[in-house]
Amino acid sequence: MKKKFKILLVLSILINLLCLSLGSVIIIKKGGISYIEQKIKPNIYNGTPFHEISKSAFSILPVSSSSIVFAGDSITNFCNWNELFKDNTIINRGIQGETTKFMLDDMDNITRGKPDKIFLMIGINDLASGRSVSDTFTNYKKIINEIENRSPDTAIFIESVLPINTNLKHTKATNEEIVQFNQKISILAKEKKHHYIDLYTKFKNDDGQLSKNFTIDGVHLNGKGYLHWKKYINTYVR
Repeated sequence: MKKKFKILLVLSILINLLCLSLGSVIIIKKGGISYIEQKIKPNIYNGTPFHEISKSAFSILPVSSSSIVFAGDSITNFCNWNELFKDNTIINRGIQGETTKFMLDDMDNITRGKPDKIFLMIGINDLASGRSVSDTFTNYKKIINEIENRSPDTAIFIESVLPINTNLKHTKATNEEIVQFNQKISILAKEKKHHYIDLYTKFKNDDGQLSKNFTIDGVHLNGKGYLHWKKYINTYVR
């Protein structure tokens, strides 16, 4: 009886170890610790509190005909653009977790006052949530149309979506999708005679990933990243 119990115990331990090993392999393939963090981290962006707080705050802040608006998601939001350029006409309308759909619902905070210029970078959160390149681009075109209709004299600067580093960040988005999306918005810019700024190629390394020199987590930029960004848009902002 004791021998049978020992055999069952050993088999149980071996099965548990096998399951643990298989689970570890799956988690590592999906991105390791960053994958686990993404699964357990609460979504505080799209909806309350951060997204709604940002929209509410922006609704009471002025936008004038001399304003230069930076619109986008957290990649835009995390930089103090007016300080970076030493220009108080620059206002930041980036929102953490922003998608093309959410931006479409909140165009007034971007176009109110008919600003002089709008720098637009949006789309990575759509792709990261599993939205297709086609659907994301459809919304993007609507955003451009809304800006044109609401503020026809505003100069629109369409900035490419930046690459990601999949070695640092697990996400549903891929650089292949980002390239496809950027191709579509570059053609759109040409058709509508807006400025297109290719930042993607300026931030990728030899492997086609977002360079580790410019990021901490594989998606968002560090200080060097924002200085690098500034270098390629400086002439358009001035």
